Amino acid sequence: MVTLDFRRIARVLPIMIVVLAGCQGVIGGHTRLLPRFESDAGIVRLAQVQAVASQADVQGMGVHRQFLLEAGIAERDLGGGRVVSTRVYCCGGPNEESEALWAYVPPAIDLAVGDVVEMRMGDPAVKGRLEGVNVVLAIAATAAEVPGRCRWVPPDETKWVRVLYCDGIESKGWIHKEGGLYPMWLKPRDGGR
Repeated sequence: MVTLDFRRIARVLPIMIVVLAGCQGVIGGHTRLLPRFESDAGIVRLAQVQAVASQADVQGMGVHRQFLLEAGIAERDLGGGRVVSTRVYCCGGPNEESEALWAYVPPAIDLAVGDVVEMRMGDPAVKGRLEGVNVVLAIAATAAEVPGRCRWVPPDETKWVRVLYCDGIESKGWIHKEGGLYPMWLKPRDGGR
């Protein structure tokens, strides 16, 4: 009979989490610079900036940096502040970290931790163009405006799968994908695909 020592598992679990986090964003064999599901390719979704990569962070991204270069992003445009880590679910629970996404930030956009952004999800079928990776399109609300115009819903902080909502997005073509494990507000890709 096999017996599990939960005290030992509890001691080892934090180490396993750190080791797995060291995979630099690779989930299920792909990069966090792409959506987890192909059906999300090209949609626009809301995300909150959790971290902004420094120049050293970007230089140390290895295969992910190469992925950005292969998407046609010039070396000069891959400096500090050009890649962010975002969360699309809040607050706590397994989905907040496991569903975190990375995105390229074009030089015309200057953002900060806590900002809510509109992010176009990359399309793995597109090669050699910016559409092939997740890209920040605009700042929907600065960190100082959250909560306010943009906020996590439902407002119950004990819920693990809360999604971002910004006032009036329905009138701008955004729809609410409900149900399942991955609800979200999204703007369908061009052509309704």
